[in-house]
Amino acid sequence: MSQPEPVRALYIRMHPADNVAIVGNDGGLAAGAVFPDGLCLRERVPQGHKPYGLAEVPVIKVATRSDLARRWHDLMDVNAGRIADGAASIEDVGWELFHLMLEVASGRKKTWAEHWKLHNA
Repeated sequence: MSQPEPVRALYIRMHPADNVAIVGNDGGLAAGAVFPDGLCLRERVPQGHKPYGLAEVPVIKVATRSDLARRWHDLMDVNAGRIADGAASIEDVGWELFHLMLEVASGRKKTWAEHWKLHNA
């Protein structure tokens, strides 16, 4: 019996030296998926998700869809999906993000990644 063809990992990478990529596969990628450069996922990654954080600098995670913000409520810092839902304007979410950046930069607030100590080694 032949093995099924492996799913080709589709991703967006801004710079070749960058270790961050956004998953483009419809429905995401399963644990064990291998990127062309050899990176193997340890766990499932949803479509559009960028599993990344920095120990040195806080990373504010912005959900682009409200269903993603609900599913990852303890990982996403801002729900920008409210714009598409009609629940908030671009200006509202922009100001929310701006104020959150000030709070995080001042040390008064932690991002969810900081809270859970999630960051790339």
